Order: sequence, then structure tokens, then C-alpha cells
Amino acid sequence: MIWRLNERLERVRLRPFQAKDVTAFFAYRSDPDVARLQGWEPMSEHDALEFVVESGSASGFAIGQWTQIAIAELSSDRLIGDIGVYLSTDQATAEFGITITPYAQGHGYATESIQGLIRLVFSSTSVETVQASTDALNGPCISALSRAGMRIRETRQAKYKGTPCSEVVFSIHKSEYQRSLCSNWQSQTEAS
Repeated sequence: MIWRLNERLERVRLRPFQAKDVTAFFAYRSDPDVARLQGWEPMSEHDALEFVVESGSASGFAIGQWTQIAIAELSSDRLIGDIGVYLSTDQATAEFGITITPYAQGHGYATESIQGLIRLVFSSTSVETVQASTDALNGPCISALSRAGMRIRETRQAKYKGTPCSEVVFSIHKSEYQRSLCSNWQSQTEAS
């Protein structure tokens, strides 16, 4: 799936990684507090550089593989996080995970980025369901997923980094997303 990624939202932009992102990426991806509730481990500066270079060369969602997308502040183009997206081999489902650098957390950037990602996936692929899961202890992530319009589908027992936990699974179906767009448009029309 080829794309021209430059998804401009209200305050952030979803874009490919760039060489200038390495320092900011390494700063949050090497932080054990950030990694604590993530599916990845802290990385070295060398690994961060390789990751950014490899991720920046992506030309679209890769079927059956993870694709990384940079989240940058719209006003400065400064990297504030990233989203990893996995497109299932049957292309029916996309799963994602999101990371926001600590100084940008708590400002709604995750919610805005998730909404932009959902729009991007549904508009550029044949995916019918977008899903994400998080540890039940990750309250900020649960809030961001809910505010972005995703619904809790199940809570299940899982092992996370070798430790038992409760995992909350969220998803949104394309039909739900389309209904929400119609509902928002109708509300705006009635307000005018």
C-alpha cells in the first residue's frame, strides 16, 4: 500500500521519520519509565538511529509487518512520539501502539494522533477494524483511546513483559467510524 504520508491534524502531523528525529526519538525510547507500559524495551543510540533510518524509508503500510509513523508538532515539526501500525495479512484488521514523549503527555496529542491514524487507515486501506490493547494500569492510554472514539471490546488476562496483567482491548469498526463522521457533520450543520 503506497502512500504519501503527511496527515495534518489540528496540532500534530503524522509523517515519515526523518534523520533530525534521532535525538528526540532516542530520548524517549531510552527512558525506562516510558518503556514500562510499552511493548518495547529501551534502546541504545545506535539502535535508535537504525530504527529511524529504516522507518523513514517506509512507503506505506506493510502487510503482515509493523510500520512506524512519526508524530510531530504541527507548528515546529518537532518529534513528540510515534505510532506503530500492524496491518493483518488478510488486510481486515490494523493494530497499533502509540508512544508520546513525557513532556508532551497530558495535552491531548495522543487522542488527536489516534483519531488521525484511524482516518488514515480507513481512507487508505481496505481495513474494516482498527484495534489497540493496553495494560489496565495505563489510565492515560485508556482515556486517549476512549476519547478517540474507540470502544472497549474485552478485558483479558495476559502476560506483559513476563508479568501477568489485565489487558484492555479497544477497537473501532469502519461502520462505527463512518456513523460518527455523519453524526459530527449533522451536529455541525444544525449548529450553523
